[in-house]
Amino acid sequence: MDRMQKDIKVSVITAVYNSEAYLPAMLDSVLAQSLKEIEIICVDDGSADRSLAILKEYAKKDQRIVVLQQKEKTDGAAAARNLGIGHANGQYLSILDSDDFFESDLLEKAYKKAIDTNADIVIYDGYEFDERIHTDKEVGYILRREYLPDSAEIFAPQENADSLFLMTLGAAWNCLFRRTYITENAIRFQSFHHADDLGFVYTAFACAGRIAIQKERLIHYRHHYMESQAANVSKWPETAYQALVRLKEELKERGVFEAFKTAFVQAVMIYILFYLDEMKDFAAFENLYNALKQEYFEKLNIYEAPKETFSNEYWVIVRDFIKERNSAEYLFYKSRGLPPFSGEPKWKKRLKKNTRLVIYGAGNIGTDVFCGLLKEKEYHIQAWVDRKYQIMGYPVENPDLIRRIRFDNVLIAVASEGLYRSICEFLLDCGVKKDQICWIGE
Repeated sequence: MDRMQKDIKVSVITAVYNSEAYLPAMLDSVLAQSLKEIEIICVDDGSADRSLAILKEYAKKDQRIVVLQQKEKTDGAAAARNLGIGHANGQYLSILDSDDFFESDLLEKAYKKAIDTNADIVIYDGYEFDERIHTDKEVGYILRREYLPDSAEIFAPQENADSLFLMTLGAAWNCLFRRTYITENAIRFQSFHHADDLGFVYTAFACAGRIAIQKERLIHYRHHYMESQAANVSKWPETAYQALVRLKEELKERGVFEAFKTAFVQAVMIYILFYLDEMKDFAAFENLYNALKQEYFEKLNIYEAPKETFSNEYWVIVRDFIKERNSAEYLFYKSRGLPPFSGEPKWKKRLKKNTRLVIYGAGNIGTDVFCGLLKEKEYHIQAWVDRKYQIMGYPVENPDLIRRIRFDNVLIAVASEGLYRSICEFLLDCGVKKDQICWIGE
């Protein structure tokens, strides 16, 4: 098929970097699409493995595949994706990550939705594919249905202005974009280490004429892929801020920032909290936290936003906590489920009503848990014990008391896993059953 034919319905564009383990599954899923009038533009971004060789092998088998090479060294996939868009001929664009894969009818259904509704963008749902156990999961974050317009599956951005950037992740892989809309409005990916599609997607949302929703799960997003950008956020803690600043600038340049300011500040909170949670390196976490506190939140309009701006009260609470407290306090309170992070912790979900409890541990964690549970009528504290009971004094008692009293569960209120295991051994020796033991730190 001649690439310049005008009947190409969808151009699938994928940036490829060291993806040899996943390329065959991705390419096979695209080639197996029920919609045949497609082209597959694969842009190798300087891979050092067999990725380019695999692409060329597939291109020999199917003339719909076009292989390009991104020569310039860049940060992230933005330049490769932009190169692919520049070579595309389809009516619509599908931007696919090289490790994800499609349902066999994704392009047919998304394209039909686009044509039937005359939409500039179609957003569809997907599965999270857990790389570790090779299993699909139905998750709520790919298409956040609670932020969609009431009952409408086709709408103008202004009709969902306050929630426009909350509907989905801000990733390009679960959207179909009208090609002429993207090119005529010069919407491009910005080069960052990660989050490089955030600005592209949200700018496209804000400037679109019509957006359509396809609620079916049509794509498989590969999770726990340790080489992916999302797994390496600790390496570049400032990138989330940079991407959000560029989005704000882009929206201002296009004259639409004020219309979507509420959506923007809410998206900031979603992204920032995600990045704080994903930071695996404490130094990177602390740097990001301090920058948020001292600079970023002010520049991103977060401090000035009244609490009514936020649809989730939790975001306001966390914003105010960050403003007043340091990074160590944030980690301490959050890891222990203490106010303001007092959502139902895992250990509490295991307890039944009217449960008789023993709390083991009288340090900071144990003290917080003891004082908190005293206020809750559905739990009955039978004893509070610690090995250092003699220097702590009553109401802390000798752990040997466990051998003589009745209880339903023992809460081990310590942070150290090593100490937790040591206490577990003692409890098992006392005749406590394993399913009666709950660790506050799990």
